[in-house]
Amino acid sequence: MMVGVVNGEITGNCGIVRQGGVRRVAHRCGFAIALKEKYWGLGIGKSMMNYALELAKEMGYEQAELEVVEGNDRAKSLYEKMGFVETGRLPNAHRYDDGTYRYETFMVKKL
Repeated sequence: MMVGVVNGEITGNCGIVRQGGVRRVAHRCGFAIALKEKYWGLGIGKSMMNYALELAKEMGYEQAELEVVEGNDRAKSLYEKMGFVETGRLPNAHRYDDGTYRYETFMVKKL
């Protein structure tokens, strides 16, 4: 887990996590990132992703995996630029207070 900081303010966070404790999935890691909107478009997210994925590879992971919610096109575009590819979707993954649903897209990157 890492935290981005600019002039003493937290900009966001990024991390990798093991995908279970059994040997047959030990080559996979989960990936997550969150960035405050006022810091979008400055390259902070890309830098954090590069560093986290580099660490994941050094730790012996062969594959990074993430999920992105429908409508978060900005994040999905960044993930695709970073080499993640869509592998599937989970319908109705997110339910909102107004009764609407959004799917979740699964993405994978070979390290």
